Amino acid sequence: MFGISAKQNIVGLDVGSNAVKIVELEKKRGGLHLASFGAVGLPEDSIVDGEVLNHTSVVDSIKTLANELNIAASPVCTSVCGSSLIVKHISIPKVPLRELDDQIYWEAEQYIPFDMAEINMDYEIVNADGDHGQIELILVAAKKDFIEKRLTTIRDAGFDPQILDVDAFALANIYWENYDVSENTFSVLIDLGAAMTKINIVTQETTLFMRDIAVGGKNLTQEIQDKLGVSFEEAEILKIDAATSEQIPKEVLEAINTVSENIGLELRRSLDFFIASNADYPITGAYVCGGACKMPGLTSALEDMLGLPVYYLNPFERIGYNSQVYNDEFIAAIASSAAVPMGLAMRNFE
Repeated sequence: MFGISAKQNIVGLDVGSNAVKIVELEKKRGGLHLASFGAVGLPEDSIVDGEVLNHTSVVDSIKTLANELNIAASPVCTSVCGSSLIVKHISIPKVPLRELDDQIYWEAEQYIPFDMAEINMDYEIVNADGDHGQIELILVAAKKDFIEKRLTTIRDAGFDPQILDVDAFALANIYWENYDVSENTFSVLIDLGAAMTKINIVTQETTLFMRDIAVGGKNLTQEIQDKLGVSFEEAEILKIDAATSEQIPKEVLEAINTVSENIGLELRRSLDFFIASNADYPITGAYVCGGACKMPGLTSALEDMLGLPVYYLNPFERIGYNSQVYNDEFIAAIASSAAVPMGLAMRNFE
């Protein structure tokens, strides 16, 4: 969305609230392969609710990572999320093609809570022959200043942002690439990030519902900090240790259970909202990824609260990698956080 057709050698650039990630993919005889991957952390509150607040730190982090990966200035596909972004699955009356843009503009006013003069808007037709003579489409809109801050940051880091996508759409790309999805399968994709959880309910080929929730791994860090009376940095270390340790301190486990329940409740509300008006689309399973998805007991808690089987979304299920460059341990370590930037890099091959 908000972009032009992808060119070859485009880089997937994921600028999240906690880190910058860069991915290059290449097409080989056996399919897509990972050419390069890297990530670098961002200073606290550099990006909040998807908005760039510390321009200099984000620019410097992108440049640092690009230098480490030896990636020169090149076209990139990047993405956005947050409350300044609106994504709606809507239906409009069928009109002649030459009138479609105007019709969508007028219909969009009822769905977008911003001044229409202050937004960038795009759409994708999902079904040109929907029920009752309607056209079904996905409408995407965001505030112009929100978009311009992101694009300016990327340009100042030496890259050319040719395509601006949406995090949840990139997640869908990687899901469709790696899994066989039958015609009547409806799945919920859940990206558990540091500050935000992104939800995308998808069918075999399109998005039905998308929402961003302001809860993520940092909430667990804060909960541990409050329970143990330690610094944020110490709490972060305890959180990371809990993901790999068999012996988890009682207070840390209690914090994990509290945050897991809060995430589950928010996800349950989102699913209930979707199901209330989409009873014909029974959701059959959930796929989780993101840096916070490995919290101990999280998948079990989500299965209980959502009433669905929960799987880890593996972006390397069918996308290969050079085992002489990346060993299996490295791939396993990055798999949970690589889905979005890999989905962005896939725009090369659409």
